[in-house]
Amino acid sequence: MVLADVSTWLGFVSTLIWQAILVGVLLLFRKQITELVGRIARFKLGKTEVSFQAKSPDAKQPGGKAQQDINRVGPDGFFTPEGIRHLVDHSQFVEAGERSAADLLLFRTRNQHTWLVATDRKLFCLLDDTPTRVDGELIQWTQESGKIKEVRAGPYRARTGLVDIGERRRWLYSVALHPDPSQLEAQIWAMIRQQT
Repeated sequence: MVLADVSTWLGFVSTLIWQAILVGVLLLFRKQITELVGRIARFKLGKTEVSFQAKSPDAKQPGGKAQQDINRVGPDGFFTPEGIRHLVDHSQFVEAGERSAADLLLFRTRNQHTWLVATDRKLFCLLDDTPTRVDGELIQWTQESGKIKEVRAGPYRARTGLVDIGERRRWLYSVALHPDPSQLEAQIWAMIRQQT
């Protein structure tokens, strides 16, 4: 009887040791694991497919007064259209007298929103999610409107498509928001052309 109790106790301690080692490894490599998970663009769980727009290596903090207004979010936890435009209008990337003239919600999931905002001179892409708000790096890229020569949208997955805008390639868009790729292309061109 005593031998059985000792054996059970040793088995329990052995299990605890392995669990402690696993927790230690996870804690030791938590930054690398977080970065790896952050780079996963899409995964499928059963019949549900989830897509994430990866953050651009060129992402920038808006700076200026916009940095102070980074908490302008709606009740859903995301920036409102007005908040997104305000962020662009008060960033360090607009010139005197330059103002946003149009915005377009390109991609929407429970965790991310991607916006295009056109000023009278440039097209901005903003990625709104928890990591970009924490880092303050919502502005993913900007292009001068007059230099954009191509806009091409097309299917990718059941719920997501891909759009190329000028030199920026493979940005996700939500099919639920933009079911017709040619109409999305026309909307983006209209944003660009009204500015140039």
